[in-house]
Amino acid sequence: MTQILPYKGDYYLWKYVPNLPAAAIFAVLFGVATGFHLYRIIRTRLWFCLPFVVGGLMEIIGYCARAAAHSQTDKLVPYLIQSLMILLPPILFAASIYMVLGRIIRAIHGEQYSLIRVNLLTKIFVLGDIVSFFVQGGGAGIMSNGSNVKMGENIIVAGLVIQIVMFALFVATAVLFQTRYQKNKVSASSFDAVGWKASMNMLYGVSALIMIRSIFRVIEFALGDSGYFLQNEWTTYVFDSVPMLTVMTIFLVWYPDNLKRALEARRTNPDATECDESRPACGNCAISSRQCSFLSSRPSFPIANEGSVSSSPGQISLQSEASPSSHQSSPVIPTCEPSNIQDANMIHMELFHHAIHSNFFDLPPSSEDPGKTMSPTMIVETSLLYPFLMNEMLAFSALHLAHLQPTKARFYNHEAVGLQTHALSIFNREMTKVTHENCMAVLVFTWFMTLHTLCETTQSADIHSFLDRFVHYMQLHRGVRAITAEAWHMMLESEMGSVLQEATRIIAFVDSGSHTNELKNCVQDSEALSDAEKRTCIGALDRIQWFLSQVSGEGESDPSLITTFLSLIAWPVIINADFLRLIDERKPEALLVLSYYSIPLHLCRNIWVIGNSGRLLIQSVRLHLHDEWHRWLDWPEELMDSMT
Repeated sequence: MTQILPYKGDYYLWKYVPNLPAAAIFAVLFGVATGFHLYRIIRTRLWFCLPFVVGGLMEIIGYCARAAAHSQTDKLVPYLIQSLMILLPPILFAASIYMVLGRIIRAIHGEQYSLIRVNLLTKIFVLGDIVSFFVQGGGAGIMSNGSNVKMGENIIVAGLVIQIVMFALFVATAVLFQTRYQKNKVSASSFDAVGWKASMNMLYGVSALIMIRSIFRVIEFALGDSGYFLQNEWTTYVFDSVPMLTVMTIFLVWYPDNLKRALEARRTNPDATECDESRPACGNCAISSRQCSFLSSRPSFPIANEGSVSSSPGQISLQSEASPSSHQSSPVIPTCEPSNIQDANMIHMELFHHAIHSNFFDLPPSSEDPGKTMSPTMIVETSLLYPFLMNEMLAFSALHLAHLQPTKARFYNHEAVGLQTHALSIFNREMTKVTHENCMAVLVFTWFMTLHTLCETTQSADIHSFLDRFVHYMQLHRGVRAITAEAWHMMLESEMGSVLQEATRIIAFVDSGSHTNELKNCVQDSEALSDAEKRTCIGALDRIQWFLSQVSGEGESDPSLITTFLSLIAWPVIINADFLRLIDERKPEALLVLSYYSIPLHLCRNIWVIGNSGRLLIQSVRLHLHDEWHRWLDWPEELMDSMT
């Protein structure tokens, strides 16, 4: 009968005689699972799943060594091999699991909903895996020496804790991504054909099993040689062998090859993939300096006046390389057969009708003088000549209808996303120079874009991300200024000249009230800001003081909603651009200045594109400030409460 033999003196490597049949059975089972994984990898060429094959081979070697140790309990090599080969494979399994999440996010265009940038997500977690791998491997090597068993066990426990922490963060990241994506995506069934939900469920299942196994191992080594787990072999098979074999089986059944097809479709044919952003991808990419895959795609539906008559009779080209100024309202001679003429798009007709009859989308007029306001007729006539403006006007119309009809908001928001994406695509492709002919179209387009982005920003109720989204809006708004600045003199000479002069007069308001004096002193006394940065913050604060004087009744006159709204929209443009850098760096003084901007936002809360953004902004700023700065937010919040 096989007995437990000592390794050195009275030191025993094993606390029991390893069960030969059990070790042989699991060696065979892991061999079968590994063979299937290798087959699937070769067939699908999903090389990121290769760690499952390597981990499976390690499991096979480990259980073969365990079987050999049945009659060699006094030999170090079988014990060391089985310890390492059974302890480490879950780390390799985890590496593939981490990479699956990144591919799911890319496959369903959910990058903006991920807590961690997708290009960093896999690197961060795999790096944690590598650290855990070497720590556990080093601990197992030390423990097998016999003289430093306790140290080896402690090191292994440390490696397992690293693995558990990384896995917990990974699961939290996955859950948060899925929650945010399902809450904000345009269509309830978007990308369901990809099978991403099944892949996410698979990730949760295998993650839970690896977590259970890791917790078991921590308890096992924490209890030490005298612990129940190290003295009873069945615990290893129940809490390690079975869960890891189940992980390989689950991953094999719900293999992520569906993601490969979706990713290849996205790379090779962007038009075949539905835009699933809560706001156009081009907006997000513009503010984060990323290349947008959607902007390179051609419109998926005909755009009025965009195409030109092709040389082939009976066909119309839907893509034009002409400049915007070449689009004129000249009659087109019908050369097409009736069967080739596409049906009228009734959705676009509805949006166009709403744009004409919505009282300029229920926005305050551009001037208190009716003779100097932006004429809706003028805008519509201009949009008929420039497809990028027509698409953006219809997108904004859809956004307004989503506000007016909450039960159909998902549908209209989806239309707004698609139309704005097309508008930006056409604008970026065809707008090479601002001229006297197209300057008014460019001005109206940038105005709609600014309000569109503001509305989408203020629709977010997530105070944790609201500050970032609002700063992105401000950056985009300043980009609009760069577009119009080069042709400002042309715009002043256009039909919109009187409107621009009126707007310029309004945004020039600066007040010398006392409401911001304490905060100015705080900024001036700051040791963390340079003199230039202090001037930037105080300059931005001076532009807010005018609003505060009006709210408290200390202003020279009672401004209309028109004046307040235009001044509010202009603030991100007229402040120093360096202020946005200070916000990005989370400088407390700059955040406090920005928090005061929530007051004019709240003052205009009844304008639908602004809504509850004032409250959201100050709450989000509070989250990004340490407790010692919170007292500065009490007065703005009290003022907003009194306004309500």
